[in-house]
Amino acid sequence: MNRNRRPSRGVSMIEAMVALAIMGFGMGLTERHIYDPQNGLPANVGLYQAKPVSYLDIPSHLQTLPVGEQDPQNPVGAKGIGEAATIGATPAMTNAVIDALSYWGIEHLDIPFTPEKVWRAISFVTTTPSTV
Repeated sequence: MNRNRRPSRGVSMIEAMVALAIMGFGMGLTERHIYDPQNGLPANVGLYQAKPVSYLDIPSHLQTLPVGEQDPQNPVGAKGIGEAATIGATPAMTNAVIDALSYWGIEHLDIPFTPEKVWRAISFVTTTPSTV
């Protein structure tokens, strides 16, 4: 049998997976954590310094469609739904940003990739004389 036994739960899990992926993008794009070098305690004093992703940063409507494929490696054909996006979102976004910056020869940049940090990296490369 090749069907989802509880479609409403599957859709809920897919929507949760999208939310977890968006959290992963937030980790790479906006969330900046600062620690005091003397005592190791967090030095961020407010959310403006470590902005988490909010509802304003995501699409207002998401459509989810379950796919009825079984996993041939699982004895009962079950698949995990929510874990993949949590793990892969930040590295996928990192690869996309570095790929875009490779035009300017930038091969590494620490997260978070705030607009200011990306702009500074490009400005540094374009204003620094080449040694070729």
